[in-house]
Amino acid sequence: MYIRDNDIIETVPIYLVGYSMGANIILRALQLLNKSNDNLISKLNIKAFISLAGMISIKNIGSIDSLKYKYLFLPIIKMLSYVCPTYRLRKKHSGFKRFPYINDLMNFDKLRYKKGMTNKLAYEVIKSVYILKKYINDIPQNVPILFIHSRHDSVCAYEEVLSFYNNLYNTNKEIYTLENMDHVVTLEPENEQALNKMLTWIKKCE
Repeated sequence: MYIRDNDIIETVPIYLVGYSMGANIILRALQLLNKSNDNLISKLNIKAFISLAGMISIKNIGSIDSLKYKYLFLPIIKMLSYVCPTYRLRKKHSGFKRFPYINDLMNFDKLRYKKGMTNKLAYEVIKSVYILKKYINDIPQNVPILFIHSRHDSVCAYEEVLSFYNNLYNTNKEIYTLENMDHVVTLEPENEQALNKMLTWIKKCE
């Protein structure tokens, strides 16, 4: 919020951008804000949201709607999260093959945690994907949403994002498909495509 010269209090417009798990978190936050009775989205002046390679699904696990996911994978990881919550899973992701230099950037990143996630964290991450889709109708209908996703994303399946997009009831939604890219769309070659799309789309939402 800010105060103009005539002492009128105005709220600064907020444009939200989330990458990967961050997109999942923001979408869930929008669901909760929309369910509140305080009209918080309008009060906060949230104008639009952009999902960059959003974690709508996890490719290694498979579709959220599959029987394997619902009745095998989710119950097992839930049980493990209670029995041995601090046990760390082995990293299964072999790295990004399309652009190997991305792996080098991650390895040299001193802020990046190198070990695998705990059972408790793994369960919460997997559950967050399930909850996001379960309460898809709680996502606000009047907040413009742009999904930017690569067709060849090796972490978050493009097909699941497309399905989520098609099932989402929103008056101003758009999906922008990137070709010849992987998951780390902000660092890969031709990342200016995503940047330019974000800028032009936000301008339309002003």
